[in-house]
Order: sequence, then structure tokens, then C-alpha cells
Amino acid sequence: MFVSSLKVRLQGMLQVKRFWVWSIWFISNLFVLFQFFLQMTSGVIIEGLMKSFSLTPFGGSLLASSYYYIYVILQVPAGFLVDQYGIRRLLFVTSAICAVGCLFFSTAGSLSVAWVGRLLMGGGGAFAFVGAMRLLSNWFPIERFGFMAAVTETAGMLGSLLGAFFLAHWVEQTGWRHAMITAGLLGLVISLLLVLIIRDRPVTTGSEAIVIKSRSSLFADMNSLIKNPVVWFNGIYSSAIFSIITVFVALWGIPFLQKVYHLTLVTSTVLCNMVFVGVAIGAPLVGYLDARIRARHLLMASCAGLSMCILVILIYIPVLSISMIGTLMFLLGMSSSTYVISFVIAHELATERTRGISIGFTNMFSVASALIFQPLIGLVLYLVSAPGVQTNFTVYSARHFQLALLIIPLLILVAFLLGFYLPNRDTVKREEES
Repeated sequence: MFVSSLKVRLQGMLQVKRFWVWSIWFISNLFVLFQFFLQMTSGVIIEGLMKSFSLTPFGGSLLASSYYYIYVILQVPAGFLVDQYGIRRLLFVTSAICAVGCLFFSTAGSLSVAWVGRLLMGGGGAFAFVGAMRLLSNWFPIERFGFMAAVTETAGMLGSLLGAFFLAHWVEQTGWRHAMITAGLLGLVISLLLVLIIRDRPVTTGSEAIVIKSRSSLFADMNSLIKNPVVWFNGIYSSAIFSIITVFVALWGIPFLQKVYHLTLVTSTVLCNMVFVGVAIGAPLVGYLDARIRARHLLMASCAGLSMCILVILIYIPVLSISMIGTLMFLLGMSSSTYVISFVIAHELATERTRGISIGFTNMFSVASALIFQPLIGLVLYLVSAPGVQTNFTVYSARHFQLALLIIPLLILVAFLLGFYLPNRDTVKREEES
């Protein structure tokens, strides 16, 4: 009788723990989804920004990409701070900062205030992905990290797809300001859920353990990362392949489809966001294949090459039907899903002590392409057309967009070449545990 009662209690405890683990994953994923949604708003609101603040495409893309300025700068410090001071408290504070940034941005009466709001959004959002990956490392077995990272990406992509669809409707009906106010209020709700539910790691002593690291330890960790060429190849690959999301889908794909194919904002948004559906399916598949095949580098290179071919068709053969565009966008998302493997490699290259920094370093590269190439494409678009302040895209032809967007296939070519130099799973050398 006693043994039977004990067995029932243990089963109940296991069920509670399992529910708690998935609750932590789900809530941390909400913050990832929220900040990723904010990144993806650029293409939907850019024309509204140009009209509100009398900006050229270059100026509008600079304002939109300002989200990434502080986001990129904070990625490695975010990894260190998460490792040192704990995940829960940092995610709560930074999610609240991100939400306040949305409110600043939405109510901005001047360009300078809009910049402050956008920077606050990027600064707060910088901690979302690093924190979520660190929670995965703490709460799930290491052999499940790759698959769970892919599932996290799938959830984020599907959420962004739905969010972008509703955002396009909001912008068409009420304008970009009201849409961003709603996003800011939603962000405050997420910050409250984070502080109530998130726990840093499984607790066995009655309190959460926080590992404090010295400054000398931080410099040692940074030094080991900088000296490892695989970390750089891996980061640049991630940056190049992820530019499909951060540069094309997030900003320039929507106005491209509107102008070249004469589609509405909602239709262009839905078609562009078929990439998210592709990633949602492709990321777990890539994670599954990566765990079971030896030739990881061939998978990463071939998918990059396929992505480049699809982009060339989309941009330079503008006679496609809507169904063909949607299909190609979906395939583009599937083929570009190999960026997920970059985070698996970053996880494998690090020790327990340095995983937050390693993931942050790779994520910094992933979004750096947006920081550089979003405004660069806007500048090229402006230079190849008639000069003067143009607050909409009416003066730009299909040829202008095709010239400016040539940058993205060239980036994917870089990813294709680098893919051959990335390590297979059994060749990754871990740092010595200390």
C-alpha cells in the first residue's frame, strides 16, 4: 500500500515538473516571438514611416533598421549577463524595456523620439533569444538542444506569420501608430508572465543558483571565441543565410511585391510571410537531419545554393502568378532553415560556462546583416532612381528594385561557399571544461 501510494506521488511530481518545464519554454518563447515580430514589422510600416517623418527609402530603412543597432551590440554582453546574473530577472526587465520602446515609438512626434523608441525596442529584444536558448540548455538534455531550438524557431515563425497578417490589417485600417501601441501593451503582459513563471534552472536547494563570473573570466571567454575561426565562419554563414528573413522578408520583400506585382499591402505581406511557414516546417526537419547525418556541411551549403536560386527567380523573373510566388516563398523558407544549425554549432563549441556568450555571439552575426544591408538597399534604391525626397515608392520601377536587391543573392552566395568550411558534428572540438 505504501509503495503504491509513493508511486502515485512520484508520477504526480513528474507530471508537475514536465508541465512546469513546458510552461517555462512557452513563456520564454512568447518573448522571442514578440521581439521577432517587432523585427518583421519594418516592411509593413516603412511607407507609413516615410510619410509620417518625410523620409526617403534610405531614411526610412535607417529608422527601421535602428532596431538592430543596439540589438547587435548587446548580443555578447547579453550572453554574459544571462550567464552571470540569471535569466528570469533579465528577461523581465528587458521585455518591459522593449514594450516601453514600442509605446515611445508609436507616439513619437519627431524623428528623434522615434529613434529612441526603436533603440529601446532593440535593446530590450536583444535578450530574448539568448535567454530562451539558455533556458533550453538548462532545462532540456543536451542531445535534444538542436531539435528544441528548431521547435522554438518554428513557434516563432508561425507566430510572426499570424502577427504580420493582423499587423497589415491594422496598418491599413488604423495606421502604424495604433498597431504599435497594441504591440507595446502586449509586451507589458508578456513581461508580467515572464517574472511569474520563468525559473533559471531546476532547483534542488530551494533557491535558484546563479553563477557569478569575474571580469577576467569574461575576457578569457571572449578571447577563446575570437581566436576560433570556426566561430567566425559559423557566424558569417548565419548572417548571410538569415538575411533572407531580416533583410528581404522583414523589409524589402513587401514593397517589392507591391511595386513589381501591383499587389495590396495585405496580399504582399501574406506572400512574403509564406517564408515563415517554410521555416516552421523546415527548421525541425533540418534539426532532425542534422542529428542523423554526418555531412552537415553539405546540407548547409546545398540549402544555401537552393535559396540563392529561388531568390533569383523571385526577383528577376517578375511574371510569376500569385500561387507561384507563394510556393517559391515557402520553399525559400524551407531551404534557408539551415541557419538553425549555426546555433547548434555555437552550442557545441562552448562549454557549460560559455554557452550564453557563444549563442549571443552567433545571434549577433545573425541579425548584423539587417543592420548593414537594410539601409544599404534603401540607399542603392534611392541612388539608381530620380533624386529628391520621395515619401512613397511610386517613382521606383521594377528595374530599380531588381538592381538594389541584387545584394541579397550575393549574400547567399557567401553562405553557400562558407557552408563547405563548417564542421560536421563529430569534428567539433569542445573547449576544455574548467
